[in-house]
Amino acid sequence: MAIAAGAWHSLALRRDGSIAGWRLDDQRQAKPPDGNDFVAVSAGGAHSLALRSDGSVAGWGLNYVGQAKPPTGDDFVAIDVNLAVSVALRSDGSIACWGTNSFGEGTPPSGNDFTAISTGGYHSLALRKDGSIAGWGNNRGVAPPAGNDFVAVAAGDSHGMALRASRRLEFVRGDCNGDGNTGGVTDAVVLLIANFIGGFDIPCLSACDTDGNGNLGGVTDAILLLSANFLGRGDDIPAPYPDCGAALPGDETLGCAEPPASCAGG
Repeated sequence: MAIAAGAWHSLALRRDGSIAGWRLDDQRQAKPPDGNDFVAVSAGGAHSLALRSDGSVAGWGLNYVGQAKPPTGDDFVAIDVNLAVSVALRSDGSIACWGTNSFGEGTPPSGNDFTAISTGGYHSLALRKDGSIAGWGNNRGVAPPAGNDFVAVAAGDSHGMALRASRRLEFVRGDCNGDGNTGGVTDAVVLLIANFIGGFDIPCLSACDTDGNGNLGGVTDAILLLSANFLGRGDDIPAPYPDCGAALPGDETLGCAEPPASCAGG
């Protein structure tokens, strides 16, 4: 049902709601409590947490700064632990932290708009309902990126990661076959044929160098569009700029900051 790996111990949540623990157990961090009502587990440096189906949290293992002693309450929906800090998300969207606070990692941001949490070595991240990220603790001078298009976060020992919402596939934006539609299956097929056979020109077809080879409108562009259509995401592909498959604002993140040369002025 679920697994968690700590510094030197591991946990597994069984289908019946019980927990198994193994490896280093010098602080009893691998000795979970009895019961069949657990729905989530998290393993840290030398302590562990588990979320019960009633919304309460159980903690065990090393507790020298209170990291294994969760607050009372039955309104928790998510848990995570790092070396000596525990973090939990409440059903009202607020965050609770307990344990050490040497770098501010035990002082979460205020608010009731959080939807996900992740804690690393000495810092934590949280995802807000609006798609932005909050970070606290020791960030070593690097804050989370700005933006409101994130859907998941993960905090490592000294770095963080965030997943953006699926960008619209803006790789190919031409009406290649003259049917009045852009970014369709036939457009991708025509582009593939143009690449493999050659001999004819398809103007303003691609806006992105998706494979980073310095070319626009290549085989990879076509394959990505073709895959998008067959995977049911063809509708996500926007229409091109007037008379041109020019790059849209923000496309520099996809390696396509500049429009094709043939689209100058488009």
